[in-house]
Amino acid sequence: MAAVTARAPWTFRQPLVVRSSLRRWRTTLGMVAAVGLALGMVMTMMAMIGGSTWLYVGDYQTSGADLYVLQRGGTLVPLLPGEGLGSLDDARHRMAQARGLPGVRAVVGVVAWPLRRTPDVPVRRLPPERFLAIGVDGDAGAIPNALDVRSGRWLERDDEVVLGPKLARQKGLAVGDTVTLERRRLAVVGVGKLRGASLAGDGAAFMTRRTVQELGHVGDRVDFLIVDAAEPGETAAALASQIVSIDVWDRGRIVAAIDQLMSRSMTIWRMVIGLALFLAGVFVSSMLSRSVIERSGELATLRAIGVPARTIASLVVGDATLVAVLATLVGIAISRLLGFWLDRVLAASLNMDSIYRADAGLFAQAFLVALVLGALAAILPTRRALAVEPAEVLRES
Repeated sequence: MAAVTARAPWTFRQPLVVRSSLRRWRTTLGMVAAVGLALGMVMTMMAMIGGSTWLYVGDYQTSGADLYVLQRGGTLVPLLPGEGLGSLDDARHRMAQARGLPGVRAVVGVVAWPLRRTPDVPVRRLPPERFLAIGVDGDAGAIPNALDVRSGRWLERDDEVVLGPKLARQKGLAVGDTVTLERRRLAVVGVGKLRGASLAGDGAAFMTRRTVQELGHVGDRVDFLIVDAAEPGETAAALASQIVSIDVWDRGRIVAAIDQLMSRSMTIWRMVIGLALFLAGVFVSSMLSRSVIERSGELATLRAIGVPARTIASLVVGDATLVAVLATLVGIAISRLLGFWLDRVLAASLNMDSIYRADAGLFAQAFLVALVLGALAAILPTRRALAVEPAEVLRES
């Protein structure tokens, strides 16, 4: 009769570190849940920081425009009270100068001005409603990715207007409607924006500069010029030498200024993130230390039969690593669910497209943070595990 060879259970065929964690799955599950929740909150806050930053920097990163020309001393990103764009007078001449430079592919002038909305039917006892109007001079479509048209089309005539997505949602307007500004009726031909025209572009009404000049009694001026150039560095130098009293900003300078602006407002967020990670690390360290105390007999037996110290240390470090890996997966799931809720409910209520911006880079950072957190949390428990004296423990047991 053939001999029957019994096959060991799956758990017994795993490495010692894995078997140790499987035997204490309840403790491991508790640590994974706690750390996963902390990481999920941290990833969500980081994604919200990314989303808030992208609201300001996204247009400049996406648009193919290379340079922004404004009055000397002005700033596209005000960091201090009183800072602003200034204005470029004699705009028609300045735009002609810029368009005549070698390597310049497109120049668009931009001027912002508040205009009063005139109701079609007289309404008493209501304050006047004002729109932020942005006048555009030039072919914005010639700049790659400069236009973000969600529906309809871009401007072609002086009696047309394109509404920013946020403004269209707030006012319940769509393509085909009309808007009366300063007693002139304008046809809504599109919903979208000119990227880089304003930090508040989503809530603005875009029309030709001539229309803004006529309705707002604005002279021959623009706030700044948007320039698309074949060689941005050479064109920036040429602009500075040919046009007097201007500053030229490139994309890198704008992004750096926005990062500086956002860093001031995100200090509290970073403190909360650091506190959450610190508490998660303390929790994991205390749980691992408790586990070492509970397993002192097991560790003493392993030491007594000659198991190397590095194997003993790997038991604790392996627990911390397993918790870090599983907690990262749990944290990603929690963050995704929270992000879905933030974009579908909170962002919609604030008339925003999105406030949650997460990518693979963010999750990779969270995974590295979790590994570092696990390594730091395992230091003290590992030292305690290596300090176990087999003779004393076995004698007490």
